[in-house]
Amino acid sequence: MERVKVKEIFRNKEEYLGKEINVAGWIRQKRDAKKIAFIELNDGSFFKPIQIIVEDEKIENIGKYGLLRLEYLKEHKKGYYTFLMINGSVPFELRNIDSAANERIKKIIKQLADEENVNEELKEKDQMEWVRCMNNIKNRAEEIVLKELVYV
Repeated sequence: MERVKVKEIFRNKEEYLGKEINVAGWIRQKRDAKKIAFIELNDGSFFKPIQIIVEDEKIENIGKYGLLRLEYLKEHKKGYYTFLMINGSVPFELRNIDSAANERIKKIIKQLADEENVNEELKEKDQMEWVRCMNNIKNRAEEIVLKELVYV
């Protein structure tokens, strides 16, 4: 799809009405409402920006790490979040991060438990020690995953 300049859109409104078009430029302003966002985009070809209305997709069935990623994107990666929002791929991104984080945590927990001999034998011998060790391992694994996948 060929890129359309903002001045072309303003000059030939009827031609572009109801059609999907490709525009590029910089965001002058972004306002979030409850379920939609208003983005003013300008490419330097016209003095007036074009307003893009983006519907916020439902964020359902997303786990802890996906939601943490969402908050991180909204606070620290606003440009990338807006890009995902415009493309409609926010839920896809969050589900991917959530599933990857859960898989990685399971793998790290198993590795660390094997390295530190935290096994069924210890569980039978001293349950409280086993719980303490597993909680410690889970916290370390979670910290690693947060730094590797969620907060990047």
